[in-house]
Amino acid sequence: LSLGAKPQVVQKAQKTSAFIRVEVLVPMETEALRYRLNSALEFEEWALHNDYKSITVLAIYWEDGDMPGFKEEAYSIGTLFATAFHYHVDYYAIPSEDSHMELDRRINSFISEHSDSNNLLIIHYGGHGDPDDETAREKLAVWAALSQGGPTVDWSIIQPKLGHARAEVLLLLDCCFAAQAARNSQNRAIASNVELLAACAMGCKSPPPGRHSFTSHLIQQLRDSLAANGSAKISDVALSLAHRGNKYRETPIHFSGLGHGRSTVSLEPLPGSPTDIARGKGESAWLTLRVSLRD
Repeated sequence: LSLGAKPQVVQKAQKTSAFIRVEVLVPMETEALRYRLNSALEFEEWALHNDYKSITVLAIYWEDGDMPGFKEEAYSIGTLFATAFHYHVDYYAIPSEDSHMELDRRINSFISEHSDSNNLLIIHYGGHGDPDDETAREKLAVWAALSQGGPTVDWSIIQPKLGHARAEVLLLLDCCFAAQAARNSQNRAIASNVELLAACAMGCKSPPPGRHSFTSHLIQQLRDSLAANGSAKISDVALSLAHRGNKYRETPIHFSGLGHGRSTVSLEPLPGSPTDIARGKGESAWLTLRVSLRD
């Protein structure tokens, strides 16, 4: 083997992409060799640009909700995270029976499966929110399957458990009264490992599923930021959504409890699968080794 050209390192937004693709300048019978080389390189520590070892998404909606659009948008944002960012995505439909206990069990499982200090967990909820104004409580976070009546989940009881995870957690809540997730009558609602981006303020209603919804605008902002910067900072996304030039009809609310020198989550793509890397369908910036074979 001999090197046909010197490797070039591509500088990109204050970080260096160190992905390596090998182009073998020989006939097609060496395709298997090229694939093996690329696959082997993928499993080395070449992807140096992401802050997290693993990023996993849980998209939540109601199994028997009265607006099918919430499920459709859960899959839309899940598809974006899976294809553009290469994150692992799970979907969960809250059942109508034992709703609170079942969601509590799923969140506990999600935390335990991925709770590593080098991981990021993303939870997206699309559904109804309840104003929680029928009791003496201080209007805490309650999720509902239907716009009126029906099963509910007391998210204000489940959410504090996120603070026990070693991983950082990003909450994306697309529901009415979404910012009530930042209220807690007993403990700190936003733990030091949690960041929240809520569709609207306390006492306000968010747009229903469709082109004006929070999730639709969030997807577009994430795409735009990824295309322009190669990453998406949640604090910048929140500012863009709130800007008067944006067509989102509500004002999103952003809370960050993150410490340890990080004030906001920065979403950056993880490496693609070995197959995608070998076929050249992974990251757009590469360090390329051109290799020629001699007899």
